[in-house]
Amino acid sequence: MNHQVRVLCGSIAFGLCFFLIPPVVSAKPRASAPSSFFPDMLLCEQNPNRLSLVTRSGKDEWTFPLDGPVFDAQSEPSGDWLVAGGKNKVFFLHHTMGKKPWISAWDWSALNTDPPVSAVAVDWDLSGRPTLVLAADGVKNRIFLADAKGDAPKIRWEFALSQTPRSARVCPDSGNFLVTMDSKIEEVDFQKAKVIWALDASAGIDRAADAARSPDSNTYVADNRGRVSAYDVDQHLLWQTFLNPAASQWKDTTLSLFEVREEIRILVSGSAQTRRGRESQVWVLDSKNGKILAPSDESSRRFSSPVIRAVPQIEGTDLIKK
Repeated sequence: MNHQVRVLCGSIAFGLCFFLIPPVVSAKPRASAPSSFFPDMLLCEQNPNRLSLVTRSGKDEWTFPLDGPVFDAQSEPSGDWLVAGGKNKVFFLHHTMGKKPWISAWDWSALNTDPPVSAVAVDWDLSGRPTLVLAADGVKNRIFLADAKGDAPKIRWEFALSQTPRSARVCPDSGNFLVTMDSKIEEVDFQKAKVIWALDASAGIDRAADAARSPDSNTYVADNRGRVSAYDVDQHLLWQTFLNPAASQWKDTTLSLFEVREEIRILVSGSAQTRRGRESQVWVLDSKNGKILAPSDESSRRFSSPVIRAVPQIEGTDLIKK
């Protein structure tokens, strides 16, 4: 009996030592889950017209008032943004950590053109400032390249479109220009000045609002039916996601791509009529399958003013072709 007690006590002591003394093994720590699927993002707002930087934790970092409506904003490799809007038509918004942002602009009044509905940098100088800008003209139905340097910018190239453009982007896989129109998405070869790839009604394109190309040659389209669709290089539909099937009267639907641990995600913004009235909301989608990673209910607590566009802050990424 005493022997059994000694064995039992020894077993208990061994068990306590096992839990109290950590084993000497090599183990990789588990990566902590992100506090939010949302990146730091620039919100283009109206009423009042302003730009606001919201951190991934939901903090308002700063707000920058504008002297006119904002139409578009695009992330830059430097961590700054190129913005179409305000009296300057196109300007470069410089972000300084912990301080008020500031702008540098070019005198586009000499170009005798209407304010672009969209603008994206095509070339940069050694300091990361744009030197050439691709702009979409919604009045003359064209895209054009203009200088973004000096006091007298010139239009260097232009291309006539068959429809009114919604947005213009640069394809990181080819360097060509991706133009979104209401019922088609076209990839324009700059060197050949012709359309070399397109999505149209046969691919289900209708009321298109914005599109972006990823480095793996997939194209993502947001439309004013509250849908985000993904297509491969052969125009095949990969997936389609309805952002909020219960909402209606969609407008200002836009999208941008950003990376998290080498995975591409989609930041989508839009305004729709819901049971609570008209709301501006933002979502994050997985680019592989269209799954909504961050729902609209979470993003709706982040801002109150109407949002025209939400743009992620990115830096040093392959999503922008340099």
